[in-house]
Amino acid sequence: MKKIFMVMFSVIMLITISSTSAFGASRETGKTNPLDTGKEILYYLYWTSDEKLESDLQNLQKELELSDEQMSALKELGLTEYQNNTELASTYSSNARSSIQAFNTTIESRTIERNETIESILDDNYANFRNWIASWWENEREYRMNTIKPMADDNSIQVWATQYVPTTSGAAEVALPDKYLKFANLGWDDTYPNPDYLVDVRSISHSSNLAGIRVDEVGPWNENDNYWDNDRRIFTDLDLGVPEAMVAYYNDYNNGKDEFGRTVLNPAGIDLSTKAAKDLGFSSYESGWVVVNYTDLP
Repeated sequence: MKKIFMVMFSVIMLITISSTSAFGASRETGKTNPLDTGKEILYYLYWTSDEKLESDLQNLQKELELSDEQMSALKELGLTEYQNNTELASTYSSNARSSIQAFNTTIESRTIERNETIESILDDNYANFRNWIASWWENEREYRMNTIKPMADDNSIQVWATQYVPTTSGAAEVALPDKYLKFANLGWDDTYPNPDYLVDVRSISHSSNLAGIRVDEVGPWNENDNYWDNDRRIFTDLDLGVPEAMVAYYNDYNNGKDEFGRTVLNPAGIDLSTKAAKDLGFSSYESGWVVVNYTDLP
């Protein structure tokens, strides 16, 4: 009887822990629910210009019978989280260990708060929403990792793009995770000779193009991830044309961290200045998939 009691007690405790742990394994899938990881899931789902994700949102609303008001509230919450995290990254821009730890700790706290807000929006539908997100995420990550192709013969790669406000107001420029491109174009360093270094960018969802855009900023996430040239990147085990942030986001590569140890919140492989994004057809704060040609980079 004592053995039976202890087994039953252990089972009850296991169920209790899995039900209450904020960052533990999801009861729905046996894996960590992406809502508990710090990933900007709501922003990614609601603010990416992409036909598949737009269809996914329609399915979400239909399957969970969410009201238009609830969908709008979740979309706004996703944007707020993204904006707050962008500001947080600026606050803790140093690569010092204390700064990185403060960034990650704050992200964990904000993730818990965000989930509590989702629950207040959805009420009794929150558990169903978590189940839906867990299932959707497995399909989404598999879809993206299978559809993203290695560098094409014309030196072009498909990557996910975010937006940033450039130092020079109104400048049409981009950021790539190679600090020496920025240094060369701004005349700060001669590691890479013969600038200017430029890229061509095409928006997939908006069918628009920009040619000859200067790389005047570094990021997103990494500073030494020359994913278009494996001879110089620090992540030598990754395939050519695959940004580290992308596999950190989708596959938890490097424990889901960038080269400095920060939690990667989105899969961005390029940052577009607000002017460049607008010229490509993106609305304010919108992200999306673009094809970048890297022929003119070292």
